[in-house]
Formats: sequence, C-alpha cells, structure tokens
Amino acid sequence: MIKLIVVVLLIFVLIGCENDNTSDLDGHWHLTHESGYPVEFGTVDISDTVIVWGQSATNNDLRSRVDKINKKIFHSPMYIPYAYDYKLNNDSLWLKLEGEEQYEIFGIKITGECSLEADYFHNNIIDLNLPVIEKSSDIDMQYFWVNLRLFLGKPKPFVQEIYGDSISLSNSERVVPLNYKELELLNLKHDVKLPRNRVEKISTLIFTDSNTPMQKLDHLLSLQRFVNSRKIFLVGKRQDDKGEKQLSFLLLEEELKFNKDATVGDWLQPKE
Repeated sequence: MIKLIVVVLLIFVLIGCENDNTSDLDGHWHLTHESGYPVEFGTVDISDTVIVWGQSATNNDLRSRVDKINKKIFHSPMYIPYAYDYKLNNDSLWLKLEGEEQYEIFGIKITGECSLEADYFHNNIIDLNLPVIEKSSDIDMQYFWVNLRLFLGKPKPFVQEIYGDSISLSNSERVVPLNYKELELLNLKHDVKLPRNRVEKISTLIFTDSNTPMQKLDHLLSLQRFVNSRKIFLVGKRQDDKGEKQLSFLLLEEELKFNKDATVGDWLQPKE
C-alpha cells in the first residue's frame, strides 16, 4: 500500500514538473500581431527577468524587464515606455497593452534552432533567402523599426494560389503590383503614421531573395527614387565574430551595373 502511494505521489510530481517546464516563460518566442489576419511582429528572447527584443534581427539589442510575479513585460523603445500584461499556456504566449481588454499579440515558443530568415520573416508572405552582404554600410539603427520595409520575391507556396508564383512586392501585410501608383501609396500609408520629424530621418529597406533577378530589383529602385529621395538600403545577411548570422546593409546610391541574366546573389557574390 505504501509503495502504491509513493508511486502515485511520484506520478503527480512528474506531471507537475512537466507542466512547469512547458509553461516556462524563458526561451525564444516568435510573436504575431493579430490585426484581422496575422502580420509580422518580431521575436523575443526571455531569460529570468530580462527580455531581449528582436535579438536576431539586429546587433542593436533592445533589452527591458520582465515582472513574472505581476505578469508584466516592459518595453522601452525610442518613443514612450509602456508595458504588456501577459498570460502563458504551455508553449503559447498572449500579450496585451496594460489597461486594454483584448490580447493582441500571440507568441509561439521555438525550441529548435532558427535561421535568421525563420526568425525575422516567419510570418511574411514573401519567401526570402537573404543574399550575403559581407561588409555592411553604416545605418542608423535607432530608426530601424520605423523605416519603410519593402519585400521583393516570390510568394510562399501556401499563398501562391492567391498571389501566383511570380516576383511580387509586399510591405509584409499584403502583396501589390510593382508599379509607381502602388509604391507611392505604400509610402504614403507608411509615412502618415509617423511624426514629421521622424519621416525626415527614415530610409527605405529592401529585403529580397538572393535568386531575385537584378532587373526586378533595378526596376523597384527606379520607381522608389521617383517616389521620394530618401536613402535606400539593400538588406542581406552576414556572420558576426561569434559566427552568428546578423542583418547586413548595402547603401544603394549609384546606378546599378549588372549582367542581364544576373540574380541579386550573383551581383553581390560574382563567380570568378
């Protein structure tokens, strides 16, 4: 009888430990913002009372505090500091702005190893394998998250029935034709959300697949330069001193010179 009680108690202890482990806030999370349909939000790494926002996306880590007792996650961007209330259920995380009623951000814990693309573009419509840019141009990381981001490439297989399989343009929320009118509208919709003093300092970031034809990239550059005169950066990836992949940036100032059939990857890493 005593042995049976011990076994039963041991089973309860093991079950309790399993629940504690699967409900642990510590770890690597992919976050999605629910606004009618999921759009890209970012990634976070949580360890004890510290949260690192978008660690894999830039070298300029944004760190803030986690209060596990009161279930709050604090954020301190360049605007106004604020806090999220959170709830946790196994490998799912929900966040809502402090004082709000609805949980707007959903997170999934990732236990396996992630690539930079899996981290940064996990919820993007465009299928991207970034080109390699070994030497990064100087860019003001303070404004990274408010820059206009354009994505150029083929839609992911699960949305090709809707958007087709040809090279497309996206702002991470929807796919649009690559023409002046649509690009101008994307710029206006982005800029109107920002204070005027911010608009003057932002740049355009182009994320494209390494197999994208250079002619498509060149066409997008020409259109964007007609829309406005802000700086344009091509975004790629490189390895840092620790061997970890980070985003890298190439300032596109001059007219591009390339072979007619070249891809973006060919242009950046020409074969000898």
